[in-house]
Amino acid sequence: NYRSSMKPTQAYRADTSLPPTAAGPLPLSFYSYNNNSDGLVPNASAAPFLWQEQGMAAGVAVQGLDTLMGDGERPYRAIFWCIPFEQTPITLQPAIMNGIMGWLSDLGDSTFTVDKPVSLPDEIRTYTITLRNFAPNQPNQVTITNTLPAELRLLEDTITGGGKFVREKNELLWRGELAGGAVQTITYQARVAGGLKPGTRIDNVLEITHQRPGANNPLSFNRIASVRSDTSDLSPSHLDVYMATVEHRQYITYTLTLANAGSIAASGTTAVLRYPPTLNAITYTLSISSGIVTWTNGQLTWSGAIQPNQEISITLQTRRFIQLAGGNWLTAVAYINQAQSGDDTAVRAQISYLPPYQTFLPIIAIRP
Repeated sequence: NYRSSMKPTQAYRADTSLPPTAAGPLPLSFYSYNNNSDGLVPNASAAPFLWQEQGMAAGVAVQGLDTLMGDGERPYRAIFWCIPFEQTPITLQPAIMNGIMGWLSDLGDSTFTVDKPVSLPDEIRTYTITLRNFAPNQPNQVTITNTLPAELRLLEDTITGGGKFVREKNELLWRGELAGGAVQTITYQARVAGGLKPGTRIDNVLEITHQRPGANNPLSFNRIASVRSDTSDLSPSHLDVYMATVEHRQYITYTLTLANAGSIAASGTTAVLRYPPTLNAITYTLSISSGIVTWTNGQLTWSGAIQPNQEISITLQTRRFIQLAGGNWLTAVAYINQAQSGDDTAVRAQISYLPPYQTFLPIIAIRP
């Protein structure tokens, strides 16, 4: 589903291929563009990498194997934008494009993760580098360089997977060949420095360089694993959907669970839930366990504080309008912002398939 001329004003990261600095909200500047930008409702074959504030995707990524040429499997990947790239903040454009070009490459499924997004001072965190060669029949020569920030001290005896630590440069290195479809995993632990200001974000940058045999130039891109020091942690928050059909009526129930796994209260938190405009909210079904909710058409806004180890749920049941065609994919998006996160916004989304209700009348033939 594609809606034109929506003119979104903000965008948000949906995929970790993009850097943490693109978490959003990213202001979109139109300048002299006549194209007011559009919105997408993704289907099962498309994964959003960017959301806009109106509950629709601003960009999607697709991948697969093309076997129609008759000469074996050909992997393909594609990125589709429904906003002009030039609208994004100019200072972030190099990092955003770096993440996109990296995902389009053979090593695009490679990840760099940390076991928890929030850490107390002097705690030990576990980092995992997973290198994946997406090309089924193409080997790649791969080099990684992970230069740790000063706030992290790598524990050398915890390195697995063949990584080599250069203490003088505070760098972890690995080099080798990945066959088509192969995976290489490297892990290590690092201690977070003490004395950091609560909420400090520690960005750990991994550079991945790879080259096919016979290629003229290698391709490099970054993956970033971030952790914040001694603050609230809303990463366990999630959005769930339940669909039911009663006779000819179709009901969609959304439940947003806000969960704080951090060390301090998530004060000044807001959560905006956008649900499809083709759904009618059943107002008396709105249920919240704490906080304040304001309501406009197609949007709920919750505000309040979430204590450590507390969960808050917001539930709303909607009913689908009667419609005869289209709109089989429904997208609901929650934008969660907490004051301690430096104005970064986490996005939780549900993409559901619900074809319109159909009934078939019997055909009765009366013969003389």
